[in-house]
Parts: sequence; C-alpha cells; structure tokens
Amino acid sequence: MGEQQANNTLLYFGTKKPDGTVTDQQWLDFIKTVVTPKFPSGFTVWQASGQWLSVQGTLIAEKTYILNIIHSAEKGAENSLQAIVSEYQSRFHQEAVLRVTHQVCIAW
Repeated sequence: MGEQQANNTLLYFGTKKPDGTVTDQQWLDFIKTVVTPKFPSGFTVWQASGQWLSVQGTLIAEKTYILNIIHSAEKGAENSLQAIVSEYQSRFHQEAVLRVTHQVCIAW
C-alpha cells in the first residue's frame, strides 16, 4: 500500500500534582477509560524524565508519560486530542500538557 498523509501528535503528561503524584494505576486507568475509547486503532506510550518552568517561575522535574498518536487531520481527531488533554488537566490538577504535532507520511 502507498504512503498517505497523517498527523503525528506527541502529548507530554507530567505526573506531579498538588497532593502527590499520578500513580501508575491512575495512569493506566486514564489510558483505559479516556485515551483508548478516543483512539481505539492504537497509540504508543513511554515513560521519560522531564522538567519544565511553571508559570510561577519554578523549575519542576518530574516523571513524565509521552503518548504518541498517529491520526488523521480531521476535526474528530482534534476534538479527541483536546478532550484527552482537558481530562488529564482536570483529573490530575495539571497546569499544562505539552502537545507537539507534525505532518507525516505513513505506509503499512
């Protein structure tokens, strides 16, 4: 099959929260109940260590999960990505979720 255009989005989820950290079980539940229903055709997740500067000017170093999703450029995918980010921020009291999207060509 030939190549086709798609988007590749990386979402960076920090795990520090005001009352502790997002546990592995909480993360797995988030993937199962929020991410999987929105992108049932698949995605990739891995753990990293990251740091960023908060709006208060505090340097925050934390365990991070990176979610990689290859998806169409259609509005439905965009809405799903926004819903994932919003739910994570709300559920785990996060200031931000970093999002990086690039256009790619994919082939199976």
